[in-house]
Amino acid sequence: EDDMMTRNLADQVMETIKKHNMIRQGELVLVALSGGPDSLALLHLLKGLQEKMGITLQAAHLDHGLRGDASAAEARWVADVCRQWGIPCTMGYWDAHDRPRQGRSPEEAARRARLDFLQETQKVTGAAVIAQGHHGDDQAETLMIRLLNGAGTGGLGGIKPVRGPFIRPLLEVTRQEILDYCRDHGLEPRQDASNLTDDYLRNRLRHHVMPLLQQINPSLTQTLCRTAAVLQAEDAYLDQLAAQKLKEIESSIVNAGSKNEAPELLVDGLNGQDPVLARRIIRLWAGMPLDFASVQRVMDLAASGRTGSQRDLTGHFYVRKTYTALQLRKRPAAVCSDEEKVISQGAAPQGIRISEPLRIQNTQVILQARWLPCPEETTDKESICLPWDPAAGLPVVRSRQPGDWVQFPYGRKKLKAWFIDQKIPSEQREQAIIIALGQQVLWIPGLLKSQGPFPPQRCSGCLWLEVNRAGESI
Repeated sequence: EDDMMTRNLADQVMETIKKHNMIRQGELVLVALSGGPDSLALLHLLKGLQEKMGITLQAAHLDHGLRGDASAAEARWVADVCRQWGIPCTMGYWDAHDRPRQGRSPEEAARRARLDFLQETQKVTGAAVIAQGHHGDDQAETLMIRLLNGAGTGGLGGIKPVRGPFIRPLLEVTRQEILDYCRDHGLEPRQDASNLTDDYLRNRLRHHVMPLLQQINPSLTQTLCRTAAVLQAEDAYLDQLAAQKLKEIESSIVNAGSKNEAPELLVDGLNGQDPVLARRIIRLWAGMPLDFASVQRVMDLAASGRTGSQRDLTGHFYVRKTYTALQLRKRPAAVCSDEEKVISQGAAPQGIRISEPLRIQNTQVILQARWLPCPEETTDKESICLPWDPAAGLPVVRSRQPGDWVQFPYGRKKLKAWFIDQKIPSEQREQAIIIALGQQVLWIPGLLKSQGPFPPQRCSGCLWLEVNRAGESI
């Protein structure tokens, strides 16, 4: 009977590996070995399948240092097991366990450290994949936790069998099957005392909620695992549809002046989608995890937001609406608002000096000024020649300010009104380099040339200004 149980569990693991194409012949498999029942059974099972599958095994264990002597004893035990089984084992120690964790809980920080250690070990050893011991009960608990947190179908899909380099060969077996396997093979896994407390949500679910639900449905774990698998498949299909739609409604324009953001997302195209697909399109376009509220803010912005308005996402990212599209932007870490962005670009106006190149702060632009005895016509956007009265001093370089105005041949106009008429996106307005004398805007390189403040007949010469990118000849 024991042989039948063993063969069935090994067969189930083999079936899972084949179904999800987890491992190929000849590969090195790195097994994350904590010393608990799940990882110990996984290593033992793969050791038994090693010859049949034509693979090589390597173990990896990180001592998190969170439980003092108990953690150190566990690490020694893991090393001894691997020695007895003839499996190489890479041992690590998390020396940052007692340092500040940037807002993370100790458990989340330890998890992040463990994943980093495993991926670094994978690089060093050349392993093809990293095998973890997640099983069916973990999947069921994860689905319940995410349901309580209000997740959509993507989150309710739970733990994926394959995610990047990580594989979960035990995902279709239960915790009890693993414990039975350990007992029948004389394996004596280490027990983490923290798993026995009710300090964490997962433990409270495991100890109190899941047993009650199992009284209603004895096959609860299998039912929830099946639900997760169905949701994963449907989620993948909807993502495929959303990716196709995203290609259709992305603008060919990549955000001007921005090196690391996505192409613009056409507003009319997004508003024409069913909300189910629109939410996925936004997530794919943003390329980052977004909660429901963040996605809804973007949808509301596209549907009814004013041109130039914006909505915050996560971290320093935000979305801005132009006349026809949405733009994904990232603020510098020190910038928290539109007002700060304007001030940060030109906190102190920079004075212009004749024949002295001026590096405009926070840019790669260099401006140079010189006197000319008579006017010269300029046809490009990178230079301007203005009749000038030396007694007025020289203009300054700054960012835009309230009250700025421009003199045109037909009269004076507020700079803000000109920006609106020309449909200049708000972000481009904020990044504009303004050459001004008082509130009169004389020149915005690449955008605007105005009439100078002085009539030519009053001037004995002209002020010539030109801009170049750093590294270009002037």
